[in-house]
Amino acid sequence: MGQLRDGLSERTLAFEPGFEAHGEVVCRTFQPSYVVLGGGNLLAFCQGRLREGRDDDPKVVLMSRSADCGATWSPAKAVSARLHHYAMSAYRSEREGRERVSVLTMVDMRGTEKLYGHDHGAMRERTGIDIDAVGSRTPMVLCRFDSDDGGESWTMETLLGERSPLNRRYADGTLIMFNPVGQVHVIPEGPHRGRYLLGGPVTVVPGGEAVSDYFRDHPQSGSAVLCSDDQGETWRADGFITDYLANEASAVSIRGGEELLMMRRLNPPDRLAERSLSGEVNPGPMQRIAHTSADWGRTWSPPFLVDISGVLCHGTLARRGRRLLFSIPNGPGRRRGAIYCSDDEGRIWGHKVIDSESFSYSTVGPLNESQYITLYARGSMGQEGVGCRVFEDEWL
Repeated sequence: MGQLRDGLSERTLAFEPGFEAHGEVVCRTFQPSYVVLGGGNLLAFCQGRLREGRDDDPKVVLMSRSADCGATWSPAKAVSARLHHYAMSAYRSEREGRERVSVLTMVDMRGTEKLYGHDHGAMRERTGIDIDAVGSRTPMVLCRFDSDDGGESWTMETLLGERSPLNRRYADGTLIMFNPVGQVHVIPEGPHRGRYLLGGPVTVVPGGEAVSDYFRDHPQSGSAVLCSDDQGETWRADGFITDYLANEASAVSIRGGEELLMMRRLNPPDRLAERSLSGEVNPGPMQRIAHTSADWGRTWSPPFLVDISGVLCHGTLARRGRRLLFSIPNGPGRRRGAIYCSDDEGRIWGHKVIDSESFSYSTVGPLNESQYITLYARGSMGQEGVGCRVFEDEWL
């Protein structure tokens, strides 16, 4: 990318809807994530939503590539078959001296079965998901797409058993859903240096309650983090916030890697009306809910408010050095995308508007030693593609 004007690039589009994938038209591109390869290549990923582009319509995992730090992008490529999958998080790891790119996503088994006419042989052949191995009544699974050649070719693996936190009993109940929205954070320092961390919404079915084979039969109960100590080969959860107050979440390490900070999206007003907020939080229109954990997600502090936009949309936390970043629309609605930053471990936040037009589900983080990148859905749910802006500390 050439010289940034006042530390900020012009907007480019990493994805544009309107092309065909697996015989259907991609009408929306939504929920982006990214990874930077060792050679400087930038890979972006997002949902390619088919049919009407609703949450429960089929989707494909899309990839686009930039060799010039986001100034130009390749045509989109479908990494997956058609699936009923949800958000995704991309990350980089090393395997026997080779660079690997992985994309973690959550797949709805009932919706995917229906998509293939309950023909489990066809479903296995096209998606790689084996219903016999997964279990016929399993609601959701975590699937990981891997590339060892810089995104040229891909394999898919369904994470089962001890490699996945899903469909297991915990003290709070049975975890049936974790949506890996946003960006994987790698702990840069402290006793858990190198640990992979990912925040997201959870559905935990309380003990004694029958577990349905369809995840939407149960309300989202809260938020949690997943951790991995083997570069994303296996993921685990140690505890949950099952307060029904907030769901989508993002997390980073703070205080020299000693604690975690998690930002959460409050539930819509009609869901909050189901419980009293008295004594918990009383958010204003430009406030967001947060928690800290000193034991890596087993337990969490009571909720507290931070001066970050309360727009009903997901935002992503990131850090480089002392600086924390958070990307979120500043409003009204899903417009006026803003980058919030804090240099005191998240106590005080300032912000600048990075795109005055439409801005929804987004990710943010380092691009190289001197620049950051944000990728965001344009239109409330990606009807106008996925935008990209690069910026520097000078701009912030």
